[in-house]
Amino acid sequence: MKTNRPLLFFTIPLFAVVAAAVTQPAIGRPPEPFPPSSRPPAPFPPNGLSPGITPSYRDQQRAWRDIRKAEETAYRLSFLATQASIARASDLTSLGNRLLSDARGLYEAGKYFQAAETARAAKNVHEAAQNLYEGKLGYVVGPRGEGVLTRSYYDAPYRVSEELYRADAIVAYYSSNDSTVSNLLRYAREFATPSTSPTASIPSASAPNLSIMTNNRAAIRVAKAAIHLVRAANGF
Repeated sequence: MKTNRPLLFFTIPLFAVVAAAVTQPAIGRPPEPFPPSSRPPAPFPPNGLSPGITPSYRDQQRAWRDIRKAEETAYRLSFLATQASIARASDLTSLGNRLLSDARGLYEAGKYFQAAETARAAKNVHEAAQNLYEGKLGYVVGPRGEGVLTRSYYDAPYRVSEELYRADAIVAYYSSNDSTVSNLLRYAREFATPSTSPTASIPSASAPNLSIMTNNRAAIRVAKAAIHLVRAANGF
């Protein structure tokens, strides 16, 4: 015959439970090694630069990239020059090469902002020469051969007047007397044939008047080159 055993109840004082919770560390959450006021700096700041790197490092990298881009455009021009002979394109190629050489010299001298802006001017001048070759050859040149017409070509007849006005305003505001800047603006006015009528200004991709688009695009490029040279000279 089974006998009912009495149930035993043990009571633990409340103060003992509280003391145990305070003295025992939280499971799965180790204590922080440094107080908030003495934590070491993060290995990479939010701007992505390593500690101790000054902003001029970014200027140096930017200048290096812009010089490389200008060199790539110059390489394409060396091929186009064997396909057609255009006096203005040759002049722009020579000018772009000189600006590229100036950019390299500025880079070596540690003047990275001026080097970057001068390299961008060289790239725009080279691209203007490329546009003139494209108008003569009847096709657009891409990074690896024949390319396709992008929107910048179709928009060029509409945008050229605005770009020329902007370049003239910036040059006048900063009172730039640089002969290279003046020559670039003269080239821009020579190449520009602004249009406001869609039927008169936008030719088809295969039409002989592709030169309307490429000439206006060349005008925009040399106008931008003039602005980059003004930026290089004034440091803005």
